[in-house]
Amino acid sequence: MTLSGRAEELLDAAGRCFAHGGFHATTVAEISLEAGCSPGLLYRYFAGKEALVAALVEREAQRTVARLEAIRGSTDMLGALDRVAVASVGDWDDARAASLHVQIVAEAARGQSAAVSESVRRTYSDVIDALAGTLRVAQQAGLVDDELDAAATARLLVAIVNGLVMLRAAGVGADQPPPQEATGAVLARLLRPARKAQPT
Repeated sequence: MTLSGRAEELLDAAGRCFAHGGFHATTVAEISLEAGCSPGLLYRYFAGKEALVAALVEREAQRTVARLEAIRGSTDMLGALDRVAVASVGDWDDARAASLHVQIVAEAARGQSAAVSESVRRTYSDVIDALAGTLRVAQQAGLVDDELDAAATARLLVAIVNGLVMLRAAGVGADQPPPQEATGAVLARLLRPARKAQPT
């Protein structure tokens, strides 16, 4: 999904409005006002609120996939994955932004918007596939335990990141710094190649 500069501005405005007022309560008129344009101009780029939500989800997925693909040549894969995880959580670090993430997933789970449900499903699939691919490259290089199932591990790591975002949305640990050191330690213990027993 390649967007023009104006479309990006409209998405940014929609994200701010959804995070502040909630997906269902926010109107296209409010988004247009936030973006400094007419509703007619917004409709030139997006069919409505559901299309805006779908585009927001897909844009975030593209960013995460690009991060994961960019680190495939890293010799410090555990450190690189830690930085990607921290960046992904940081994308939703603001409580309102984290709340928006939860709202979007809940909307997808309700299944009343085919566009939103499909976009969320595809987004998770794309991110998990990209992460699994990155893990496989690292396994081939001996940087990640080759006995791990890359796809299953990718799902687990994505679930951890999503769990941190949900805690942020609920205000849990809001007065504490992000658990970056713990995240890095968990990744290292989970992914580091197992020490092979020496033959006797």
